[in-house]
Amino acid sequence: MIKNLFVTLFIFIGIVSNKNTDNTATSDLLANNKFVFTLASSQEECGCLCSTGVNYSPFVNFNTDTAIVLLTDISYSGTYALNENTITTTFLDGDSENHMIFNSNKDFTELTKIFDSS
Repeated sequence: MIKNLFVTLFIFIGIVSNKNTDNTATSDLLANNKFVFTLASSQEECGCLCSTGVNYSPFVNFNTDTAIVLLTDISYSGTYALNENTITTTFLDGDSENHMIFNSNKDFTELTKIFDSS
């Protein structure tokens, strides 16, 4: 009975510690990286944005605990949270919070913006 309890406890500790290591490794893939993403989903939208002088090279830059996003000509600075391949950035704007949500590929080499509340 006690042997089974120790085996179960050992397995549980191994799973929990392995899970924390994976999150740290994933966070490290974001830290100190800059990703460029698109504002337009078609060539026509891109042409309209470029003709009005909109900055068409928005980016998000992740530091250890902050995210900086340049969107058109506005720079946002805030925090980010990682849940598997979904990254949620939170920016304070006066008394309200704005969020941008990105999906990453499995290697964290490409981001796609999927939501913007700003």
